[in-house]
Amino acid sequence: MLTSRISALLVVHPDLPAKNVAELIAMAKAKPGTLSYASGGNGGIGHFSGELLKANGGNLDIVHIPYKSAAEQVQSVMANQTAFAYPAMQLALQLVESGELRALAVTGATRSQRLPGVATMGEAMNPGFVPDAWYGLLAPVGTPPDIVARLNAEMVRILRDPAVRGPLIDASHEIVGGTPAEFAATIQRDFTVWGDLARKLNVKVD
Repeated sequence: MLTSRISALLVVHPDLPAKNVAELIAMAKAKPGTLSYASGGNGGIGHFSGELLKANGGNLDIVHIPYKSAAEQVQSVMANQTAFAYPAMQLALQLVESGELRALAVTGATRSQRLPGVATMGEAMNPGFVPDAWYGLLAPVGTPPDIVARLNAEMVRILRDPAVRGPLIDASHEIVGGTPAEFAATIQRDFTVWGDLARKLNVKVD
């Protein structure tokens, strides 16, 4: 079952003139090849989110700068070495709340409860733009359906427990739950979407 999702934030340095996604795209179009975005490495959510922005923004000429870790990508934006990045919510949230970074959008399907004034990427440019990360439980192939159903029911019950939900929500998780069939559909959809993008970009994972 799909237990939870964690969105990423499109963040920029507070001094960057762009105050929203449309203005960031306008900057990129006005000065092709001059804006760069950081990621925590090739093939990760930060890399793919940046490529989706380029494609959905009209094949923008923006340079990808891969770093060796998620922390380094954030530091590069804070140091004005790159224009923007898509770090995970739990990594960037406090920096946004403290004013050290500015959030232009959240990648999830819904707005963050912690940042209700920040639009989703779907609201900003494309309803299909939801490159968030998810967590789920898998069982070995051949596990009897009744066992799968029982495990799913127990996990749904556990996810309703405030003692479990609270820490997950505090860590920026969106609790999902759901059925095994829904999780299987999510996996298949993501294999198709991200697999196609990886092949198009000829991504080599570091």
